[in-house]
Amino acid sequence: MDSNLKQKALALIQMAWADKFWAPEEEKLVTSLLLKAGCQPEDLEDLAARPPHSDLTEIERILPDHESRLQGMRTMIAVAFCDGVLAGAEMDLIDKLAARLGITPAELETLRTEALEMLKS
Repeated sequence: MDSNLKQKALALIQMAWADKFWAPEEEKLVTSLLLKAGCQPEDLEDLAARPPHSDLTEIERILPDHESRLQGMRTMIAVAFCDGVLAGAEMDLIDKLAARLGITPAELETLRTEALEMLKS
């Protein structure tokens, strides 16, 4: 797996683990997203076997422009919401990442709405 894909995978898994619980819904969504992105099943087993300990320092590099940052955040928010519970730790991570990526509060609210719509379809 290339380094950018691995960093994106770790970011999604970290979002899922933010509340210290790997919900079945989170596992299903993360697995589906990563397989569509080109991950191999054996790569996923290695990544999901343990909670990530990444500080997401590579996030600006792997999401280099504003549009990719919005898409990345939309996906991470969907992962956080997919189990039906948005834990405080997940919200804190979303807010931290949004600030780091230069996403405004108004954009973040739009992304939350879009992520919920994405999960309904």
